[in-house]
Amino acid sequence: MKKLPLLSFVMLLIVSQVSAGLEDNLVLYLTFDNVKGRQILDASGNNLDAKVIQNANFVEGKHGDAIKITANTEDCVNVPASEALKTSEITMSAWIYRENWANGSGYWFDKGSYAGPANMHGYGMAVFQVKDVHWNIGDLINAAKTILVMSFGSNGNHSRLSVSVPSLGKRTWHHVVGTYDGAFRTIYLNGEVFFDTEKVGFEPTKVFADTNDEDLRIGCAKGKKEFAFDHGLIDEVAIWSRALTESEVRTAMQGNFFAVSPRDKVSTTWGDIKRRTVVD
Repeated sequence: MKKLPLLSFVMLLIVSQVSAGLEDNLVLYLTFDNVKGRQILDASGNNLDAKVIQNANFVEGKHGDAIKITANTEDCVNVPASEALKTSEITMSAWIYRENWANGSGYWFDKGSYAGPANMHGYGMAVFQVKDVHWNIGDLINAAKTILVMSFGSNGNHSRLSVSVPSLGKRTWHHVVGTYDGAFRTIYLNGEVFFDTEKVGFEPTKVFADTNDEDLRIGCAKGKKEFAFDHGLIDEVAIWSRALTESEVRTAMQGNFFAVSPRDKVSTTWGDIKRRTVVD
């Protein structure tokens, strides 16, 4: 009978160790559950709190609360520009939802993809319907009507990874992650590698010449109000200044970012205690 508590302790220890690894180079983590006035508090410890500008409401999300973008807009939920958001490697992670994934295009991450100088690279992630695409995506036009996009660059000087996807369904949450390790880009869909530029034989690509001084927008794109994530829901937004591994992406998908050890209490994970807190 004594083996069960020991096993539980070992499992908690393993979870804590894995979760603790996700703290390394974590730049931003917005749960949308910890809110002070119009500020969404950053749980990463870097104090990159987001501000609700307009056209965004709090609704029930994948884990706790999420934001819903309510109109086409250039400003919605903005994280002020910071040196911490400038990086040569990156992971962008979020849970996203739409009533009907066959309708509409939009960015859930945008850091000046359309607004900065051509030599000052931004970054972003989006879903596009082919009818809304304004750049050449070649054979992808015939492959599917919906594409996932990981974008680097600004003001017409873009390096985009555009990947066709099967039907994403209706009234469905999806966990989407984009990584860049300084040479290769990978898109993960629901914890699985969906497209890896290294595995398919792409040449290494240097897509960060620099990073611009634009705000990071969650759910909209500066200079392109038509590319807001209109009527979409966004939850569990996170950015790292490194490329997560596949196993780390799966851990992040479960919401286990931190190992939290309250004094005189058994270890638990951040995902187990996450809840909405509103401070007036």
